[in-house]
Amino acid sequence: MQKQIKFCLLIAVLLTNFKVYCAKPSGNNFFWLDNELLHKVDGLKGMVDETSIYKMTILSKKTNKFQYGKIDKKTKARKPQHKFQSQLYTLKQLVELEAKYSKLNNSTAENKQKIKDFAVLLEFTKDKMMTILKPFLVDARGSYELMVELIKESCMKRNRSDSELLKWDPKNEEVSFKRRIKSFKSLDSFCTDLINLQRDIVYSCPKALSMYEKWLTNQRRSLRK
Repeated sequence: MQKQIKFCLLIAVLLTNFKVYCAKPSGNNFFWLDNELLHKVDGLKGMVDETSIYKMTILSKKTNKFQYGKIDKKTKARKPQHKFQSQLYTLKQLVELEAKYSKLNNSTAENKQKIKDFAVLLEFTKDKMMTILKPFLVDARGSYELMVELIKESCMKRNRSDSELLKWDPKNEEVSFKRRIKSFKSLDSFCTDLINLQRDIVYSCPKALSMYEKWLTNQRRSLRK
């Protein structure tokens, strides 16, 4: 019974992710990527298939939680995930707090300590984001050239010429990421660009998305048995 409950919860999560990606695009939520190679591998097993879509939805879900907090199942409210001075914040709230801290006069010992502690928090938060990123980076290494082109096209169509994604260095990913991200604001922008990239790739791969939909349908049928 316990295993069945866990399995049902997993399917519920996947269905929620699926609805997010299959929703008809409105405004600038999704952009079609014209990359020829992407469309050639769309739907090919081991390339861009249902497993790829699954991994991208999971990455986006975790990144969204990292930015906005975890959704409480009962209240549907967002629960902050980042702790600073005995209080929890969302990444969005830390961006606002950062703006306030930037105006602090560092001539006092108290303010100097606050600024120092906040800088430590930034490094710790970047480490947390890197933990989320690592599985994605492992997959991306095998298709570096394609990923670079997809990032360029997605950022171009979204008018994000200053996106940190464009500076991705596969030779030294973690060190490069931590050096480039110098504020909570830039970290937040990176997360938004990352989610948008996943959305654009998924939206531009209808065959793989169809395979994912069929897989979900089979899971629903198995639950009814």
